[in-house]
Amino acid sequence: MAHPPFFRASYGSWLRDVLILALGYFTAGYIGLKLAVPPGYATIIWPASGVALCGLLLRGRTIWPGVWLGSFAINLFNTL
Repeated sequence: MAHPPFFRASYGSWLRDVLILALGYFTAGYIGLKLAVPPGYATIIWPASGVALCGLLLRGRTIWPGVWLGSFAINLFNTL
């Protein structure tokens, strides 16, 4: 019997993928914020969306929590 496409071999590999995506999203978001025009936080390009799209296309929709964690972290970091 074949496993569904969303099946992961182990929880550890899923968690690793989620954390790598979150770190990549955070890093790209930080770079995007550095490109913002003062005095606001508006930026012309947002490289983090490309990282999110790439991660989801390569690993599937099961690692979407990585996008959420990365977005939460960059928004939290931005307010500090």
